[in-house]
Amino acid sequence: MAARLIAHLKYTPILGLAALIGFVRIGIYARLLSVDDFGLLSKLLLISGFFCVAGSCGFQILAQRDLPAMFAHQRYRRGLVILGKACMITSVVALLLCVTPLFGYVPLNVAGLALLIAVIHGWAQQSFMLVVLDSRSRLEMVPYSLQILLRTVLCCVVASGVAALGGGALGILLAELAVTVVLSVNSMKKMLQGIGFSWAVFAGLCKKGFTKKEWYVAAILLLGTTLSFLSTSVDRWLAADVLSAKQFGLYSFSWIPLVAALSMQALLNAGLFPLIAQRRVAGSDQKALRVTALVSVGLLLAALLFVLLANKLIAWAIPIWYGQYQDALPLFLPLLAAAAFRVSDFWSSFLIITHRHMSLLVTQVILIVVAFVYCRFALDGTAWMQDPYNFTLLALFLAAGNYFVNALLAFFVGHRAAS
Repeated sequence: MAARLIAHLKYTPILGLAALIGFVRIGIYARLLSVDDFGLLSKLLLISGFFCVAGSCGFQILAQRDLPAMFAHQRYRRGLVILGKACMITSVVALLLCVTPLFGYVPLNVAGLALLIAVIHGWAQQSFMLVVLDSRSRLEMVPYSLQILLRTVLCCVVASGVAALGGGALGILLAELAVTVVLSVNSMKKMLQGIGFSWAVFAGLCKKGFTKKEWYVAAILLLGTTLSFLSTSVDRWLAADVLSAKQFGLYSFSWIPLVAALSMQALLNAGLFPLIAQRRVAGSDQKALRVTALVSVGLLLAALLFVLLANKLIAWAIPIWYGQYQDALPLFLPLLAAAAFRVSDFWSSFLIITHRHMSLLVTQVILIVVAFVYCRFALDGTAWMQDPYNFTLLALFLAAGNYFVNALLAFFVGHRAAS
């Protein structure tokens, strides 16, 4: 137990530093770009991020789940072939999406070239995350964390330099894309050398494809990850589609605290998830629920208190450092509150540990559908849809709704287990 804690403390600060630099990177981009151009960049990163979640059709999550067991049984070649197959599927999906502008479909009102760059950027990110699964699945967490940190630092330095030279949103994406591809190819080369495969032999083995059962499992995993992504970003998709470039630039800038909250929650969950699971194995569902409630409620109260301080600090700092974004000041308070709910939501971890995956998926679907249908059909074309502030309220509704619904489900599960 002590050895595991020491190992966790070794790599967590590295991942935390990477998350911090990623947060700072967005702030640098916002500083160097005009509001309109930052809005375009945010749209393209949204498309790229969605591809990074769904582009592998669920096989990244499948590999993430199965590779540690394969590597533990010394089945290294089989594991790397799975990664190669997932990379091939990702590449095929990217190619298909790259030709969609030829059929007249371009999402979020961006140009065809911009969509092409966003998709390839997402493909590069997805490929990189697949490649670094090798070290993560071998439980080499420090090398894995250093790979993440290296990419974040290089992307920040190179892309910021391009932006400073007037490269704009597309220049930033192309710079990050180039860095990510170079790192991915270099890592893949080392992996193949380690198992004695040439590129040709590796490609031949990867062509065999996945079984029907693997496709079915991957589809289920894809559904879960996609719903999780949409539950935190449906407000941005709707805002990106209806707001002007400047309005969406302001909205995206005010969304930065939520980006930080989601990153922090992921880092905290990396340590709390096994702790909650251990409490359940060693004791009962009630003991696991007690830990979950203590952390979730305690952190929420602390985060809500911090919201008031953070809002005052932002009101002081933006006129000094980000004068072009002063119109975004009224947008911050609801999004900071949403960030407080997001960073403290560990009820979903409890539901996963107690095998209530379907309940979790159903609640996410309901929240997403209610928000989307209401905005798209009840409010479409009204003045409500033209005001960025209203989308901050939507983000707060989704965050708070997700928190309280999952909390009720968690207490229901704990109560049933006790009775």
